Amino acid sequence: MASDVNELGYSKKIVNLVILGTVIAFMADGMDNMMMSMSLQAVIKDLGVSQLMAGTIGTGSLIGAGIGGLCAGVVADRIGRIKVITWSLVWFSVLTAGLAFCHTFNSFFWIRLLAGLGLGAEFSIGSVYVAEFISTKKRAFTLGILTAMWAVGYMIAALMASYLLPAWGWRPMFMIAIIPTVFAVGIRYFLPESPAWLKAQELKSKGITIAKKKDAGTYSIIFNDPVLRKTFLVWALANVFYLFGYYGAITWFPSYVQKSFAISFAKSGVYIALNYFAMFIGGLAGGRMADLWGRKKVFCGACIAIAILAPALVYFANPSNLMYLLLAFGFCYGIPPGIQGAFQAECWPTAVRGTGLGGTFNIGRLGSFLSPLFIGVLAVNYSIGAGIAALGVAYVLAAITLIVGVGEKQFDCSDAEHDLEVVA
Repeated sequence: MASDVNELGYSKKIVNLVILGTVIAFMADGMDNMMMSMSLQAVIKDLGVSQLMAGTIGTGSLIGAGIGGLCAGVVADRIGRIKVITWSLVWFSVLTAGLAFCHTFNSFFWIRLLAGLGLGAEFSIGSVYVAEFISTKKRAFTLGILTAMWAVGYMIAALMASYLLPAWGWRPMFMIAIIPTVFAVGIRYFLPESPAWLKAQELKSKGITIAKKKDAGTYSIIFNDPVLRKTFLVWALANVFYLFGYYGAITWFPSYVQKSFAISFAKSGVYIALNYFAMFIGGLAGGRMADLWGRKKVFCGACIAIAILAPALVYFANPSNLMYLLLAFGFCYGIPPGIQGAFQAECWPTAVRGTGLGGTFNIGRLGSFLSPLFIGVLAVNYSIGAGIAALGVAYVLAAITLIVGVGEKQFDCSDAEHDLEVVA
């Protein structure tokens, strides 16, 4: 019956399973990031490291995630989306749990870096995978739901940390990360491969491809086409700016709230959880607004709002208005990641979508790897708040780069044959 399929003709039951499986993976990603942020001060004390050295932990994680995402995009375009998602989830879950057994800074740093390989791969390809099942009319909102699950993971981890850390310390927090491995097994055997990717492989087997040369690599395809080459370079630069601001804030924001206001650790956990609840709402609202008004307008507008709110939180916050500023910041902070998956996925044809999105997003990760360290330097010489306020500049530069350099909805993620017509 017609009611049993979505606009693209896919079974709604299958699409819902696809979304559910990816939701679990994204939530696990969010928990991982927040567990690190909430545990950072305890790790610093236990391992005997400085604030500056602690900043390198976040930097190492971003380097690992960047390398993992760059490689995963190419692999996902060759062997399929679902295999990459499954094994990257297993990889980062097992290694993150291994952090609980670290007793030196060096072991903690290197395991965190290696875990980042899986984190970067899973996030990049998860967005591509779901985008290829959803029509363009609902794509931004659906991917907004997925990204909002990061905020749910943040909230769960923040609340867990507010009770577990004082009583049991930081190590049990990371042991919990092994749980997503169980779900990864189910994802591998119950979720289908992307129909758009399967269609692209079928066309390729018949010699029908967007490549100028037979058996050209995915990066070669992108850089031999002037439109795709420009899109790649613009998104790579924009992601450097955007992720510099995003990761700097996510790494140090809990520490800023804990150290700058006379509130208990438990209460700070509640405040941070409320901030990420607002982020969850922002991701949902941003996706809906992007479907109605366009990806670029909403994404760039939110970046500018964040650039205004970040210094406001530092210079105007006090115990009486902190919660309201956190809610406003969290709402705006959640909008760009809620839109980014749809915005970027629609910039690439199916044959190179994993490479294009994964490549530009993770070049951004690698380019922004100094962000946590940057705030660590400012924390030593000035304050954590000064570093967070400075991140607003990065958000403005991201908005300007995208406004000037890239369009939107260049390709239909669900139609591999239409991709060929656009590139031709």
